[in-house]
Amino acid sequence: MNSATFKKFFSKGYNPLSKPVILIIDEASRLTSVGGTISEAAKEITDQFISTLRTLKNPNDFILHSVVLVGTSSIRELLVPLNKPEVKELFDEFAKDGGKRGFESADISADIFELTLGHKGLVGSCGAFIQQTYELQPSPIRMADEWKKATTHELREYILNKQHYDSIKRSLNLLPPESKSILIGVLRYGTREVKLVGYWFYS
Repeated sequence: MNSATFKKFFSKGYNPLSKPVILIIDEASRLTSVGGTISEAAKEITDQFISTLRTLKNPNDFILHSVVLVGTSSIRELLVPLNKPEVKELFDEFAKDGGKRGFESADISADIFELTLGHKGLVGSCGAFIQQTYELQPSPIRMADEWKKATTHELREYILNKQHYDSIKRSLNLLPPESKSILIGVLRYGTREVKLVGYWFYS
């Protein structure tokens, strides 16, 4: 099946009465690996497939609502954060989508990296937050100062209201202020010097 045929499945022109579709891809790890190793051929095909999915994001022409990937991946891959160039590359791709003219990818992605330290889930949440401003708001985020303004309140509320952060919020609320300070320092800088009962140690 080529990309043109695949697109027809989700085209409103070919399926005018269809409801929004959530595409679930099982065994998603097979998209990039063969026998547990990365295949260059598989990577190229996957890149083409993702590029095709990106063209289906226009709700005016297509019925694809979202894509869900199901499968296993290594814990190490999940834990390794994105570096600054990788975050920039993600938002450079975002800027190439239709309707994103004037999006200041370099400055916004740099600030997102500073806020998240490359944490994949948080980077993704920042991207989803920006995307929703294009879908739900009359004034989408394009400029770095618009992004900065949104981070003071709207972004925090958006992330804190996401269901998979609820347990983290509940746990943090139970910590005393000193423990919160230690945890924030470790998360932010990777280490935190603490003096306890006359002894210095690193957490």
